Amino acid sequence: MTTQEAGWYWAEGDPEGTKRYWTGEAWAPGIVGLEPWRRAGAKIIDIALMLVFALLLGLIFGGGVGSTYLLTLLTLIVAVCYEVGFVTTKGGTPGKLILGFRIVEVENGMTPPKGSVAALRWAPGLIGVIPFVGAIASIAIFVICVYWLFSDPNRQTVYDRVAKTYVVLVPKNETVL
Repeated sequence: MTTQEAGWYWAEGDPEGTKRYWTGEAWAPGIVGLEPWRRAGAKIIDIALMLVFALLLGLIFGGGVGSTYLLTLLTLIVAVCYEVGFVTTKGGTPGKLILGFRIVEVENGMTPPKGSVAALRWAPGLIGVIPFVGAIASIAIFVICVYWLFSDPNRQTVYDRVAKTYVVLVPKNETVL
């Protein structure tokens, strides 16, 4: 594939129905479209870590578990900092990194994505802070995310589509630059 312009294509030797980014000169590491259950496991790891951080902060700042508003605010702050911070510096959250995933921009296959892209990935989560309808909307977004994670060939959830990112699985024999 020496004459093809940069973009997302199937690479010889990769599983059928997957694709990776061709820079115009070489294949970028990471394959789109693999292992939705593994990706769900990465999200469970991330949620557990964020909750531990938020509970610790709640205890440190004296709100304890009984202060619902403080705990909600701390959880929101921790979640945004966790997602945006790790994605912009490491190319993925700890759960994704542990299980071999990286977040890349659809436009250019680059990881880590720009900070604005990482912030956009978290934007749909902010709907949960809207009184009354936020909880219902959050459940709807969750259901759509699960559906798309398992039905979309690119495994893009709501968060990926808003930020124009893919979550790629980087095989153990490849390294991310």
